[in-house]
Amino acid sequence: MSQDRWKSGRIMSLLMKNRTNEAGYSSAFRKSVCWAVLIVMALAMIMPTAHAAMPPAGTAITSSATATYTNAAGEQQTIVSNAVTTTVSEVYALKLNDGGGKQVNPGRTATFSHSLTNTGNIKEKFKITAAEVGAGIDASSIVLYPDSNRDGMPDPGSLPIDLSTQKRSGHIVELAQGNSFHFVVQATTLGSAAEGQATLKLRASTTTPATAVTFDSTNTVHIKNGAGFDVRPGVAIQVTPDAAANVEMMVANNSSTDGYVYFHQAIGNDSDTDKLTFVLNSLKVNGNAVADGDQIGGKPVKLDQSAGYLKIAFWLVAGQNAKLNYQVQVAADAQRGSVKRLVADYAVAKVTDGKPALEPQGVTFKASPFLITVAHNQVVIIRGSDIAGGALSGTKVKFLNTVKNAGSATDTFDISLSDLKFPEGTRFRILAADGVTELPDTNRNGIPDTGAVEPGQTAAVYVEAALPVVSSSSSEKYSVTVTATSGEHSAGAVSTLIGGIKVGAVVLSYNSVDDAKREFNVPVQADKPTAIKLHVSNNNPGNHAESYRLEATVKDNHPVVVRYFKPVGNECPVDGLTAQIGRTDVVNGGQSTLVCARVAALGTLTKISVDFKATGSVTGANSTVKGTFDGTTQGIAIGFSGAKTVRPGGDVVYSHLLRNLGNTEIAANTLTMSLVNEKRDWKAKVYLDPHDTGKIDGLKELTGPIDIAVPANADLPFLVLVSAPTSAADRSVNVTTVTVQTSSGDLKASGTDTTTVSTDDISVSKTQSASSTCSSTVPADATFSTASVKQRPGQCVWYRVTVKNQGTAAVSDLAVADTVPSLTTIDESTISSSNGVTKLEHGVVKLTLDALNANQQVMVTYRVKINQ
Repeated sequence: MSQDRWKSGRIMSLLMKNRTNEAGYSSAFRKSVCWAVLIVMALAMIMPTAHAAMPPAGTAITSSATATYTNAAGEQQTIVSNAVTTTVSEVYALKLNDGGGKQVNPGRTATFSHSLTNTGNIKEKFKITAAEVGAGIDASSIVLYPDSNRDGMPDPGSLPIDLSTQKRSGHIVELAQGNSFHFVVQATTLGSAAEGQATLKLRASTTTPATAVTFDSTNTVHIKNGAGFDVRPGVAIQVTPDAAANVEMMVANNSSTDGYVYFHQAIGNDSDTDKLTFVLNSLKVNGNAVADGDQIGGKPVKLDQSAGYLKIAFWLVAGQNAKLNYQVQVAADAQRGSVKRLVADYAVAKVTDGKPALEPQGVTFKASPFLITVAHNQVVIIRGSDIAGGALSGTKVKFLNTVKNAGSATDTFDISLSDLKFPEGTRFRILAADGVTELPDTNRNGIPDTGAVEPGQTAAVYVEAALPVVSSSSSEKYSVTVTATSGEHSAGAVSTLIGGIKVGAVVLSYNSVDDAKREFNVPVQADKPTAIKLHVSNNNPGNHAESYRLEATVKDNHPVVVRYFKPVGNECPVDGLTAQIGRTDVVNGGQSTLVCARVAALGTLTKISVDFKATGSVTGANSTVKGTFDGTTQGIAIGFSGAKTVRPGGDVVYSHLLRNLGNTEIAANTLTMSLVNEKRDWKAKVYLDPHDTGKIDGLKELTGPIDIAVPANADLPFLVLVSAPTSAADRSVNVTTVTVQTSSGDLKASGTDTTTVSTDDISVSKTQSASSTCSSTVPADATFSTASVKQRPGQCVWYRVTVKNQGTAAVSDLAVADTVPSLTTIDESTISSSNGVTKLEHGVVKLTLDALNANQQVMVTYRVKINQ
């Protein structure tokens, strides 16, 4: 059982114990307790439904249900079903975008941009090949280059990867789920190619055998004599509303012929460019302002412009580039955060009587978009705070920062830290206004933020600095800069710790607070542990309270077990210490606390030294006192006394540990074990379980001495099988006493198992049925079982929880809770039950039923889809 499930069970047992010790609670109260406990247990065992992302292949989606009920005796009981598991199957999928069209001369090279994305749920190696090479393209010229920054050009320094049809192996790239490979492919046309259109088809395919998933991408090469051009956008920018954006486009003549290029940019006529207008007369070519009739390269320019478009035709020499810069105005009411995509058309310009016209000659191509993000035009004011008087080593200090929205609209401010002038090892957290929870990332950009702040309002943000433990005090000032950012606007404030960092102080003393000796001696009886008094005195500056971690180090690796306990009153009785601790309670500054150290010598020891140490949980201040112990000890104990229920005539198994508390091995056939039942007609058997299987199957009943040696300070697991007679009365109780001892009786230990007879026989089981159709009702051929299934993302699983009353009496206030597993999405309309009331609440399918009679059952069924 997992630790979380153990805790849930412990919570349930405590609540139920509290309930059974009180009388007169209403049915409504019992139901509310049931639901509270069910929700706690369900959330502890299964995480709530996650975001709808495709789970990776091999993910195990496991779930179980929980039920509570009140039996005939008025006691609340809880049972947990078996778990069912669905394993996510592999999805092999990919996407390869088309490269569009390019115009080139015969014998020239065309460059196409591509992105290959792994849209499946498993890491895969994909092969990229040239699947089809049209006439006019040199089949041996096709090469691939990485294009990491997606600028449409090979990465600097990258080497060409041959994709020619002579090289059939292609290029292999491995991609994790959701990752992409950005690249360009270049193809050179034949020098003898005739004018026309040629297709270069790329193919990306999976390489795992038997998957056979492919994706084709088409690139069109327009082969034409004369000039040929290409247009690439500049780097994306951010611009605030009511401001001008500077657009950059690079025009290249990638042919061997000089010629006129036609460039056309239209804006304002679609959602990609609405709220944008051209700034008239803002166009520059290679940094020079241009007007209609001007000359570029000794040839006339044709230019037409308006608020909604820009058209230009100009001369461009073969192999040369021209940089176009112009401005577009962003409207004041443009939606902040929106992205504008400026897609330009380009072609060879039509020429009439030696002069260019603002018309394309032949095929028109589209450039990749120039991106403009409409940024916030808010301003922000932030104020920090100072902490005077210094701080204690190892403590946490919190600086309050107030962020004011000084803009005119609601805004969100990212919070970041910089210029951290604190000691090495200081850990920082950015906290929300409550000073406890971490500041969330509401805009999901990877940076914590304030959330929405109305104009003129402020948001409180705390910066927590967890100071490291230092060995010496300092008086330095320590500071951190906190910056609030929105779009292009940011402001910073410095928070300072004034007065430096002070070290803590603690004194650990033996027997008396005033005992200044750093060493002491204690005799140890051969067969008994020893308990000593230790006083922990908090001498922190500024009376800073803290608790202290308690440790013990045994010198020379001697086998000594040291445990700390709370005292009984002001004493440390060796046999009366029950509250084991690993640290003290919080000790106020200038005060001391008493702790007990229980030392068990586990061998024949002389002058065994133990260093007792108290270390501040916050300041790291520590103090050590050395104790010397003489003697030996022996002892045994039985661990894990239990309490369970059983039906008349039934069996129940208890797990125990025989513990050797001594410092020497207990030899085989030294100890005997006996069982005594409190009631007649009850039977009990014992089985040694050295491999700690917890199961009687395959084990041999112990009928003589324990024939296995028990090493020093070790445990020997064993099982006790208790059998109730068929005549056992309901609610009757039997106590089985287990005794282990030596023949001389010098070593002896006992434990008890308490078994209560119950005629309750309630079971809860969970089953599942895979479904590929995701129908709204359970398919007629559905088969429900506890067996694991495999399903692909997008496929469905039906769950069914069945509660059976196989007992002789009705139970009441039945409540079933089944948390929808993570990585799945429930269809609420499919929830149904054979009886009772069902509902979906906070990701938990619930069923309530006032009573479940003997020999009856109730089922709740629902369907989930694996996220895709």
